[in-house]
Amino acid sequence: MVLNRKSHLHELAEPLRLSDHAVFDLRNFSQRRTSRQYGLLAETIGQHIAQMRTPSCKVFIKSFLCYNHKIMQQLNENDIQIALLIDADNAQYKNIGALINRVSTYGRIIIKRAYGNWTKSALKKWDSVFNKYAIKPIHQIDYTTKKNATDIALIIDAMDFLYTSSCNCFAIVSGDSDFTPLALKIRETGSQVIGAGLPGTSKSFVNACDIFVNLNEIDDDGESEQVKKLTEKEKYLVTLFKTAAESWQDDEGYTELGNVGNYIKRVNPDFNIKDYGVSKFSAFLEKYKNVFDTREVKTKGGGSTIQYRMLI
Repeated sequence: MVLNRKSHLHELAEPLRLSDHAVFDLRNFSQRRTSRQYGLLAETIGQHIAQMRTPSCKVFIKSFLCYNHKIMQQLNENDIQIALLIDADNAQYKNIGALINRVSTYGRIIIKRAYGNWTKSALKKWDSVFNKYAIKPIHQIDYTTKKNATDIALIIDAMDFLYTSSCNCFAIVSGDSDFTPLALKIRETGSQVIGAGLPGTSKSFVNACDIFVNLNEIDDDGESEQVKKLTEKEKYLVTLFKTAAESWQDDEGYTELGNVGNYIKRVNPDFNIKDYGVSKFSAFLEKYKNVFDTREVKTKGGGSTIQYRMLI
């Protein structure tokens, strides 16, 4: 991801530890920001080092590599604006909800579109997910039997969004190798590409993506005994906790509870934890001790934070 003058650098109050890939030291960054203070930052990936001196701040950026999952997680959530583009001919409607949950861990999805010829009987069941997940269906008739008009429509929209929207990350759901040039082009502009598909997805497309999600791995129809006892509403929230844990857990399997609240708000802006009979997320974890293992960890400032681990 390319940094620019509009980046809200003051919000990054602590250094980001990125496995020696990048070091941000912005603790002395002044709250009195001016355009001159932003200066010239590193705008290319790799070995560039930028040093900026002004009366009120000093910023160093070393070896910034953005093609890294961990960096995507640690950047401000508002910096990642995602367009989710679904090739319905090469995807399954059953796991779209789980996919949206997973993609939302990387940033905010601002565009959701599914492409297909909706008169086809094979795509009839997609109707059930459009309203449920706020996906805009794009109908594309087949002009000939030799060319896939759906693929072309998706590619045209992707290129349009690349240059006219605020999207800097594209999630392309398909297994078709025809999308490989698109993924490569998007990455050439400095934007991110998240691919998603079923087993058997073209290797060229997988390799062209920064991150690839196997749809079968996030679509788990089997339920543990603990989950079977929950209501549908409770299962939904547990699923969100589980998806967040898969993306943010540490080496011991624990996840910071603070990460989950922001993530759930991205997935469901109308979410209210009080609808579950508790006043805060930590109370929900305590309520279902057979599903979550929690611990309290002391922080450097003398406070504490709650971490959880899935038991299912």
